[in-house]
Amino acid sequence: MENNTLGRILRENREKQKLSKQKVCRGLCTVMALSRYESDERIPDKFLMDALLERLGFQPSKYEFVASDQEFEYSMKRAQIEKLLYEKRDVQACREALQEYEKQVQEKERLHRQYILLKKGLILGREEKYSDAINVFEQALKCTECSETNVANQTDILLTNTETELLYLIGKFLYIDGKKKDACTYFRMLKNQMEQRPAGKEKWKEYYPCILYRLAQCEFELIIMAQVMSLSCRLKKY
Repeated sequence: MENNTLGRILRENREKQKLSKQKVCRGLCTVMALSRYESDERIPDKFLMDALLERLGFQPSKYEFVASDQEFEYSMKRAQIEKLLYEKRDVQACREALQEYEKQVQEKERLHRQYILLKKGLILGREEKYSDAINVFEQALKCTECSETNVANQTDILLTNTETELLYLIGKFLYIDGKKKDACTYFRMLKNQMEQRPAGKEKWKEYYPCILYRLAQCEFELIIMAQVMSLSCRLKKY
């Protein structure tokens, strides 16, 4: 009986969904590298394997993966960063932990770089520096060759959970910063993308209701604003 390796899972599910290697590995690795992963000639690090599985609509936590000592060390550092940011809400300590993490990972490791930029943007958001945070999120998307433009123009584009989160956060911070029309564009784009390209159940449950809520909120306020402007114009006649 053939072993159900991670390489086989990648290959069979990519072929089952009729997806090209280029589409799956965009901004993550080369086509040649993906071919080697699928044939089990090489094993990607856990960060990369998680991203590839997410592009195919799977939840990585459902699969067993033996991490190297270095990968385990990285994961412990990320857990510390998450705890400081979300539980202790200690912005300064989180910023220092991020700096340590940044020194450990190499600049060429794009997924680590994307993670660092995501957290830096969230810290800026905590400090209510929304425009700066949005700029950082846009830089983070570029790490995996993703942008608002190619998501808007390619409804069948594959996104990792981090890419989805970054796009959602840009829309959220645009809304908070008063740029409701731009925020509406982002949420509508994400809604269309998720409906066109169904994601894994966990990703769908986490993001889709939030996207619908934010989109409804934006559109409602834009309608009210348009009505107020119309009434104001009519009042000027008197």
